[in-house]
Amino acid sequence: MKSKFFVSIILFICFLLSGATIAKQQKTNQNTFVNKTYKYQFQYPSYFNIEDKFDDEIYLDYQNTHLIIRVLDLETLFAEYSLVNKNFNPKDDKFVTVSQFHSIIVSGADGPDGSVYLDDSYLTDDFISQNNLRIIKFHADMVREDYNSKITKVGRAGPFYGIKLNNKHSLYITFNYGLELADNEIEKMLDSITKSVVLTK
Repeated sequence: MKSKFFVSIILFICFLLSGATIAKQQKTNQNTFVNKTYKYQFQYPSYFNIEDKFDDEIYLDYQNTHLIIRVLDLETLFAEYSLVNKNFNPKDDKFVTVSQFHSIIVSGADGPDGSVYLDDSYLTDDFISQNNLRIIKFHADMVREDYNSKITKVGRAGPFYGIKLNNKHSLYITFNYGLELADNEIEKMLDSITKSVVLTK
């Protein structure tokens, strides 16, 4: 009887250890992407493939999830924003303004039966990461228009992220071209990628 009890205890301990090992593997199973031009790097899940990459942007792909990490020129985009926004204020936070402005101008699709686009965005987080980089997280109102039924639906899209690399450049991160609302699992993954960004020499 005692031998069965001890066997059960041993099996239970082995089960706990195996679970801890799997969790550790899942946590550490990451790849590192290094951008030598803009001197930053980040970690991403190893099951993602690099679909395409350039000096200023990289596309990661896994099944139906597509990630975009893009370098933004803060001065250039802030100047463009000043030309199209009547309420432009030169004292606005350049980093925040450019990040949100970029999400709206690049996220949209138009077809014969309807269109989808972002209308407005709002911050949901603004903090300094452990790597001493300012990160903002925001969502946006997403509008879907059906030309046939003349029905307009408003939902949410995001999250979107901005990471300030320096006074000249920032990173913009989004998934599925900014036209979907992430579930909890995808949002946690995006949070993890964003917080892993670190400057390199």
